[in-house]
Amino acid sequence: MKLMNTLSDYSLLTRHLYDFLVILLWFATIKRLQITLYLDYATQYDEIRKTVTLSNSMNNRQTQMLKDKIREAAYGILLYENGTHSDHLKVER
Repeated sequence: MKLMNTLSDYSLLTRHLYDFLVILLWFATIKRLQITLYLDYATQYDEIRKTVTLSNSMNNRQTQMLKDKIREAAYGILLYENGTHSDHLKVER
């Protein structure tokens, strides 16, 4: 109540100027929050991108080993000395 009495003593221009400054302070606070959140999200995105890049950068030997393991899991161990790949698949059907 004391604040209202204090504000009523000022002129209309001063009160509007005070209101304008309060609104500007709110907008500055909101903008600062937006910038902080954006920088935080950008940092998180960079960390995720770095993790994905590192996990995808396997060397050729590891890639070939992975392909062999997938082939063994999908088709079993095939010996190509005894025939071609399509011959082995025809026998299994």
